[in-house]
Amino acid sequence: MDIRFLSISAPIVSSLFQGVRLVRLLEVQKHRAVSILIRSQFICEIHLSSFIWFSYMV
Repeated sequence: MDIRFLSISAPIVSSLFQGVRLVRLLEVQKHRAVSILIRSQFICEIHLSSFIWFSYMV
């Protein structure tokens, strides 16, 4: 009974651990992507504001 339960639950537990690891990996990738997006948006806004300021001066 116990051995059968262990043989059934072991792959489930290992797949759960793999799922948690995958989710953590995705979270890290998402944070990295969001920071890259924020940085690029910030750079684009700086370029846009400097372009508007330059065209206003000219």
